[in-house]
This record gives sequence, C-alpha cells and structure tokens, in this order.
Amino acid sequence: GEQKALWLDEGRVLGYRELVNETIIRFGNGTRLAARGFASGSGPVDSIEVRGPATLEVLWVREHSVRIVRERLESVSELWAEEGREVELRADEAIDLGNRTRLAFKGWEGDVTSSSTGVVVRVERPITVLARYAVQYSVEVRSDVSAFETVRWADAGAVLRLSVPSVFSHGDGTRYLFVGWSGDISSEGQEVEVRVDRPLIAVANWVKEHRVVIDLGPLGVREEWVREGEVLALPRELLGEAEGRIVLVELGADEASVAVRRPIEVKPLRITVLERARLLVEGTVGASVVIEAGDSRLEVPQGSV
Repeated sequence: GEQKALWLDEGRVLGYRELVNETIIRFGNGTRLAARGFASGSGPVDSIEVRGPATLEVLWVREHSVRIVRERLESVSELWAEEGREVELRADEAIDLGNRTRLAFKGWEGDVTSSSTGVVVRVERPITVLARYAVQYSVEVRSDVSAFETVRWADAGAVLRLSVPSVFSHGDGTRYLFVGWSGDISSEGQEVEVRVDRPLIAVANWVKEHRVVIDLGPLGVREEWVREGEVLALPRELLGEAEGRIVLVELGADEASVAVRRPIEVKPLRITVLERARLLVEGTVGASVVIEAGDSRLEVPQGSV
C-alpha cells in the first residue's frame, strides 16, 4: 500500500482521516474497501497522540453490499457488511395496509432462501435478497353465538371453507338452530366455500329455541322445542288412557297460552285415575247395589254396568 513520511510535533493528536483521501473505495460491483482507523492492539482507533517515532497503519476492510428488496412495497434497503461477518435479516410478519387488508410474509428468495422472518447469513460476497409478501384479506364471521365469531386472514384468490353446526346447545334447555348465512355470503348450508377476492363479512344466523316439558304423570312426558317468542297453547286438562285405566290430568294453567321466553316445565296439578269396572247385579225386581269409594257413592240398578 501507499506509504507516507510525516514530521509531527510531539503531543499532536493525529486522526486517520488526515492521511487518506477517501475513507471509502468503491469497486462498482457491490464490493468496497472501507478505512476503519489506525491499527492497534485493541482494534481500530480514530486517532493517536504523537509521543515519539512511530509507524502507523491505516486499517482497511473489505465490505460487501447486502440489498433487501421488499416485494409489493417497492422498497429497497441496503447495508454494508464486513467480509466474513454474519448479519441478521429480519422482515415484518405482517404489514397492515388498512381497510382489513394486509401483506403477509411468505419467505426469502434470491441469494438467501428461508421461510423464517429472521435469518442469519455470512457475508462472503455481495448479496441480494427478496422478501416475498402476499396480499391477504380479512374474513370475519359474525354470530349471535359467540363461540363461532372469528376473524381469519386468507390470501387473495384463495378459497376458504366456513362451517358451523346445525344445532348448538347452550345448555339448561336452550339451543340455537342454524338458519343460514348472510352479509357478503348468502347460503342456507352449514358449510360454504367462498373465494376471497376482497375483505368479507359473513353473518351466521340462528334462531333461539327453548325446551318445553309437560309432565302428564301416568300418560308420560311430552317434550318439544319451541322458538323463542312463539306462543304455546297449554291445555288446562288432558284425558287419556294408561294401562287400561282412564287418566284425567289437570295442569291448572292460569293462562291458556304463554309466550316462550325461557325453558318451561309444566307439572300436573292433579291426577285422577278412573278404573274400568263391569258388574252383574242379580236379584229381585228393583234391587240395586251401592258402591262407595272415598267420598263418592254410586248406586247400580239391577242388570249389567
């Protein structure tokens, strides 16, 4: 390299930039030499103080360009790294563009290949890397049943499947019955496929139902699901037959009908069981038999009953 001889006053502080015309020497191919300072046992230093005769060496290092091109952002950044050093490249996992649209990182291409947002590379030559991004749109599912409310992101042009059950049990005698999709999607099916070409909002529509249980004693239990708000007609009494007996069940409902707002359970107020009987009464003309049961008294005339 070039050598210079200088006479300097003792105590003079000399900076390395006073000895070089340029601190950067470019080769035009993504490689350059950069002056770091005076060589010393502890590494490069910017200046030294003259204390006596000395041999000074300006330390030069070879550097290579590391160019990062961010796809779709029309953004290019560049850094210079010393040959043999490791540098970390890092990309944003997602970039919000507003209006429920974003760019999602897909990977590195070019002189570095990786799917991780952060990657460490050793710089042995000029490097150009491409950070690939895909446009994604938000697909929001709105629902009265909070368990199915979601926000998902999908690549532009992708086909996304949305699915909900036909019935969702809320417990305690209440359930939701799916009736169809609305919003940016129109369908009556539980599963629907949509092409994501813009931000989408899908509304899952349900009707709320409550269980109505009517206990009829010996006649059994009647159960049905009724939509919330519907008016249910409740009989005051029911007459039926069970195991060969006539059963009269009095429900004692205060109202003949009730609007269903919650699960309902109706218990019998009174149950009367009537036994079937066939009697043959024989005797003199005009004879009769008196049958008593509790407070009831029945007089049976001659003949069959």
